Amino acid sequence: MYDAATGRFTVLHSTLRAPLRAWSERRDTDGAFWLFDASGNVYRFHPDRDRIEERGLDWGANGWYVASLAGDPSAAHGYQTTKVYGVALRQDGGSLILVANGNAAGEGRMPAVFDVRIPASER
Repeated sequence: MYDAATGRFTVLHSTLRAPLRAWSERRDTDGAFWLFDASGNVYRFHPDRDRIEERGLDWGANGWYVASLAGDPSAAHGYQTTKVYGVALRQDGGSLILVANGNAAGEGRMPAVFDVRIPASER
């Protein structure tokens, strides 16, 4: 762990049951990060206390796993992309088209098409 005030690093001793697979970008309201290991275990990591809190298994009945985590309740009601099945670049290079599956809160799977605009300066 890095302390910006002192410029010092501290080696933490917390470990997971399997290799780290994914993690939250920000701390939650209790100061913990959410971690996901390669075996499907979910944890809350408290770096200030060098402590791991096991939260259970991340595999659903059909083998699906969490690929994103909304830490802000206002973000929990949007559309979440789960898999991209195809991409195509427009001939003029002006945008990238993506075909995907995803879910909206309280709904089943819904396909989506994204048209990602590419600024002329980045083509």
